[in-house]
Amino acid sequence: MSTVNYGNEIAAARTAEDTQRQESANRKVFEEILARFPISDCEANYQLLRSFVNPMTVQGCEYLVKGNVKDFTLAWTSREQLIEDLVKQRRAGASKKTLSDYDLQSWKIRVSVWSLRQLRDYKNKLTFLKEHPTAESAKEFLAGVRKVEPNPFPGFPRLPERMVLPYGPIVYTDINAEYLKNLVRSDFYAFKRLCTLYGSTQIDARMKGIA
Repeated sequence: MSTVNYGNEIAAARTAEDTQRQESANRKVFEEILARFPISDCEANYQLLRSFVNPMTVQGCEYLVKGNVKDFTLAWTSREQLIEDLVKQRRAGASKKTLSDYDLQSWKIRVSVWSLRQLRDYKNKLTFLKEHPTAESAKEFLAGVRKVEPNPFPGFPRLPERMVLPYGPIVYTDINAEYLKNLVRSDFYAFKRLCTLYGSTQIDARMKGIA
């Protein structure tokens, strides 16, 4: 029974990792669609597109956005409204002493020739600055983003540093090179099971002390 539960836990971890990876890819596609079409940047639009095209692709979403499917309706905005929203954001984020009405109006005229992609990028920049108003906050956020490294063993969940084994006492065991080398000699079947669950390349890398 414990072995079956162990396998189910690994399968669930792999499914969760795949789901997270696909969600990230879907969000990137949605960002590209926002840069191409003046649809509203809202969760409702994202979920509607995803319900028709999942995994999301730029080509598939473009087909929907262009009205090729009957009764498929998204929430729309306009370049003019996006510019007005940016003006409001800039005014809310600066006093008239640091940004006069004249300077703000001059800026509005300049951005009126910006592409939709430029407008979206600038909006994202303003949102980021609002959420991270200090240099320290921005550095902490960016440092956290950089720590999220891609899985070097695609298709398999990360091999934990420690885990509760499906046999023996319920205690954590260090899954290090020494343990794996001993496992090859003492229980080759259990070793092969780990290779199946986590990938032989990842197991080999752990045995060499590089994963």
